Amino acid sequence: MNQDIKASTLLLVTLIFGGLLFAKFWASSAHTSITVYSYLHHHPEGDSYIKLNDTLFGFDAEGKHQKTIELSQFNLQEYNASDFAFFSNGDLLLRLKVQENNFIENLQRYFRFTNPTDKHSNNEGEGLFHCSPLSYNCTAFSSQALNINEAFALTIDWATDRVFIADTSRHQVYMYSSQGLELDSAEGFIFPNQIEVHNNELFVADTNHHRLVSFDISQNEFGAKQENFDTRTIESRKSGETWPASFLLLGKQRWVINSKNGKSHGGIYVFNDSGEFIKSLELPTGADPFATIQMGKQILVTDFTQDRICRLNLEGNYLDEFNPPVLQTIQKQLTQQRAHYQWLDNLFSILFAACLCAGFILALYQQNQMKKAALADPNLTQKVPLYNADEPILHWLKATTRAKILSALLFAFCIICYLILALIYWLKGSSITEFLALTWQAQLIIVITFSVLFLQLRRKFAITENTVIIYPLIGAKTVCPKAEIISNDVHILFGKSIFQTQQLYQMFSASDIENYLYPAIKQGKQVTRIEMQAMLAGNKKVRILQFVMISILIGLFIYYGVFSSVNS
Repeated sequence: MNQDIKASTLLLVTLIFGGLLFAKFWASSAHTSITVYSYLHHHPEGDSYIKLNDTLFGFDAEGKHQKTIELSQFNLQEYNASDFAFFSNGDLLLRLKVQENNFIENLQRYFRFTNPTDKHSNNEGEGLFHCSPLSYNCTAFSSQALNINEAFALTIDWATDRVFIADTSRHQVYMYSSQGLELDSAEGFIFPNQIEVHNNELFVADTNHHRLVSFDISQNEFGAKQENFDTRTIESRKSGETWPASFLLLGKQRWVINSKNGKSHGGIYVFNDSGEFIKSLELPTGADPFATIQMGKQILVTDFTQDRICRLNLEGNYLDEFNPPVLQTIQKQLTQQRAHYQWLDNLFSILFAACLCAGFILALYQQNQMKKAALADPNLTQKVPLYNADEPILHWLKATTRAKILSALLFAFCIICYLILALIYWLKGSSITEFLALTWQAQLIIVITFSVLFLQLRRKFAITENTVIIYPLIGAKTVCPKAEIISNDVHILFGKSIFQTQQLYQMFSASDIENYLYPAIKQGKQVTRIEMQAMLAGNKKVRILQFVMISILIGLFIYYGVFSSVNS
């Protein structure tokens, strides 16, 4: 394992693994960029428009196709999966393209921090545009572009053409005049998503407050709250469907899509206008409801990941799929493209895992071959016995001050992290069940860290006249005669216990090592690195550790690289 590695070999390995990773992430990005069914909105003339990738299809109350609007003719960025809305004259409000985020913005988005950037932008390409479906001309909606590269939602009050924008990442909702003048803004939300105007009220799906709330908008400002209720029910909590992302106002009923973690694969829950839970609706297996709309005497629900539209009656009973001929060709083509990139993503993930596994197997094979060659020396083949020492212990090695302080800091850090985590979810109004369900990974890491720290307290070294006694983290103590200690400049073998020289200096005081442990090591056998690697390869603990680490790494990669991409 310590043989010189040729530069060409290193370059080849780097190219193979780097190329597979690049190919995997390229395929994953291509897969997620293809949006089939997403947003649904009404037209002022009464038609219902379905967004299929970058095309709008309009249908009348009977479900007959009336009109098609190609968004690409507005110079819309390809695969732009963002919301749209109609003005009272039939014009469109669109975001034409998304600017690339920098590294800090990507981190903010990943960890779901509040968007730190200014909501206004000096880039004329950003923001919303007022577009005419007749001439396909677009003009900037506001005098200063809005920086809405993150998630947002739109709705327009046709009585006044006032525009309402839910700026999800900044936790705000804005009110604009028809000419793009900002009239008012409202805060106090956490990740607001769908918004809807109804009877001089603006309804907001306040996702991370788990509520549906409405405000009086009879004036050019946000007035008092009208409706305000928690969308979580006993049933939704049990199934993990607690994040309201979108809704449908159906008379005095509110059909709320409560999503699971990651805003996906949720369920539809029906409430009255007082917030009283009525029932939940049955959807096809694996459904991922995204948006809803009433089309005559039926309700359409877009299924984001299954590339379909579910059709329900006004009572909420599932009827069938809404799949008119005008949608079938494009849907099939896009679905095939998504499936193709998903297949490539999975293929590259499996190839990477297979190469990784093959590399470990090859490394172990080479290590075993070196072991056979090195063990030709009969002095190295002697089995190291374990003795029970009867002689009195002369000295216990003392832990360094640095090790003690580090352990105390790690203990304190784990406790503080857990308390902060609990405080955050308590302030968000989460229950104990939600807290445990949403933070189980973090809690597992904290428990493992605590366990390792406690085990560190068990590790001790004692030096007698003829032996070294070791109490390891796990397992029975090791008693090794000084004459049978095997070492080189990196590793030290005390019987079956393995340590690195640098590790010992971090654990114990330098004076104890130099006065007691180092003289004991010098009484043992000195070997080369190759000979040491051969002995490590035959050590049972090392083999077990290697097997566990390989299994964990391959398991994690397959899980996150293959199965997670299937659900993305």
